[in-house]
Amino acid sequence: MKQKFKNPWFVFALGVVISSCIFFLFPINLFDGEIVFQTAAKTWKVKANISLSYFIGIGAAKEQLVQLGVKDFYLLTKGYMFAVIVLVGLPGLWAYRVYLKNTRIEKN
Repeated sequence: MKQKFKNPWFVFALGVVISSCIFFLFPINLFDGEIVFQTAAKTWKVKANISLSYFIGIGAAKEQLVQLGVKDFYLLTKGYMFAVIVLVGLPGLWAYRVYLKNTRIEKN
């Protein structure tokens, strides 16, 4: 098992899976987004931190959203960038660290 953790691609894939599970299965409100509210009279947008789990239906039930008057919610550009950094960038850094460690060991 220890040999698998020396492979940077394995570390990257495992990191992506673990970070995706954390941010898609638990309602952690970190990502910048907008919530669109609609009533019979008007529609307005509110900037808020939203969770990636809301997009797969965890943490925000459809019935609750309708009762609150939520028409739609989505990530802003800053939220998308942060999601990419957290889901792909950090595992990439971990994999790069493993790669550098392996090349240092091979040189010695």
